[in-house]
Amino acid sequence: MKQPISSSTSPPKPHIITVARGSSTPVGSQQQLSAIEGQVLDVLSSRGKAMTIRQLRSSLDVAAEELDGALASLIKMSLISRLNTVVPSYSANYPGVSMYEQ
Repeated sequence: MKQPISSSTSPPKPHIITVARGSSTPVGSQQQLSAIEGQVLDVLSSRGKAMTIRQLRSSLDVAAEELDGALASLIKMSLISRLNTVVPSYSANYPGVSMYEQ
């Protein structure tokens, strides 16, 4: 017999990514993103264009140190890129792009 769905809110599901070729992580391995990393990636992906640190902080309402750590981690995993602009901006990388490198 099926159990009724409870009306309580469950904790958010963790973001799990699979890293593809071109990154420092072995192909096919999975890494779990922290809550702030997942939020940053979601905001950058949904926005569809580059955002400055100020724009990210206003969208996420997080401390500067937490945001800096999340950005550095996401760059290391090749999920986002820091653009070479006068005001540092960040943009989401799309995983399909790395498939065509070779």
